[in-house]
Amino acid sequence: MSDKGKTNERSPLKKDLYSAENFDWDNWKEWDSEWWVQMKMNIKEVRLMYSFATFYLDNYTGSPGRPPDEKSYLKYLQSELYKMIQDYNLTHNSV
Repeated sequence: MSDKGKTNERSPLKKDLYSAENFDWDNWKEWDSEWWVQMKMNIKEVRLMYSFATFYLDNYTGSPGRPPDEKSYLKYLQSELYKMIQDYNLTHNSV
């Protein structure tokens, strides 16, 4: 296989809308903080989202291609999803 025409990109997400090059992360906190969303998920969806967060963190490329607060938020999200799974395991245990 030829390497001709290949670029040496750091991340396949280089063209991502929320990458540091395409998004003004300095002003993101100025956005509407009154808006929020609520989701309803079953345990399979929570486990799948936990798997997404874990996979992404295991393969995280970090700065400068990604926003500075992203990794800490992903760790927080992973932790919250883990708590949900443990709550389900405790309250829906069938022995």
